[in-house]
Amino acid sequence: MTKFTFSGKRNGKPITITWEDGALSGDPDTVAWIKYYAAAMEGSIVGPVGGPYSTTDHLGDPYAASELIRSIFPGSVQVEGDLPLRECPAGAIQ
Repeated sequence: MTKFTFSGKRNGKPITITWEDGALSGDPDTVAWIKYYAAAMEGSIVGPVGGPYSTTDHLGDPYAASELIRSIFPGSVQVEGDLPLRECPAGAIQ
């Protein structure tokens, strides 16, 4: 089970969004916007610098979902919870 929560301000309003195993909860307007944004990004590469990336079902992937959620908060954002450890290919420098 993977779960993380982002807290910050959006349009001057305190917002908290939680992602848990592909499901979003929190402020209904912000959840709707994130779902819209994820759908608009279908077919595009989404993920953190260095990957892993997704090109479809971005909200089903914790790394892509984390980047999409983080991107809707201007300024600083507080994060609770952890992403799963990335698998590193054999021989990669960590």
